[in-house]
Amino acid sequence: MKKRRFALWSFALGLLLLAACSHATEPVPDAAACDTRSAAEIQNDAYRILFGYLRMDDDKTIHLEVTEQEAGKLGVPADCYRKALEDIRSANEFIQRMREAGEEVDHLRLPDLSDANDTPAMLSRGNEVQFPAGHYSVNGNGPTDIATACFFAPLDMSAVQFQCRGHAALACVHSCTTYSLGTTNSGGRVGSPWSNTLITVPLAASNVDANAPYSCSAPNGGTASWRGI
Repeated sequence: MKKRRFALWSFALGLLLLAACSHATEPVPDAAACDTRSAAEIQNDAYRILFGYLRMDDDKTIHLEVTEQEAGKLGVPADCYRKALEDIRSANEFIQRMREAGEEVDHLRLPDLSDANDTPAMLSRGNEVQFPAGHYSVNGNGPTDIATACFFAPLDMSAVQFQCRGHAALACVHSCTTYSLGTTNSGGRVGSPWSNTLITVPLAASNVDANAPYSCSAPNGGTASWRGI
């Protein structure tokens, strides 16, 4: 009887040890595998981290002051870091094309997310004469990817106001232009992926036909609303 009880206790103890060993050897889930965020959310969170390390030199060249390894320690996936570098390369090439085309670039600056001007509402003219307005987009297919609005500028229309946003680019350079009566005016700003960027470009003359081209540096393109003021 004692031998039978001893055998049963030994068997039970062996089962407990086996279960404990099996539990101890189970692989620990990878942290990335537990991440329930979508790819867009992961990139957005990574870009919010990287934005704090975005810098613009005196010659208007944009760069990141953090390495891929350092960014990884901050929780930025390698593919998001490399995507940010592609956005920055496109922005720098776009600024160079603006310079070569004779557009003013000295005023360019990185967006300040605390600046209300980076999340503006378009100006309203109340009950005054309604000037022309519209919306267009570009696909990010290079320097020739330009959307142009053609319109008649009524008397007293003095400028075109653009409200722009790049498609998921860490830094997006927006270029807005007006043509009227043989005169070209242009304006540009660097925008973030979280806010609209407001650009107002003077119109040389009113009561004439005019047009307003728009382009941006974001590899995935961008959109802009425009209206006469």
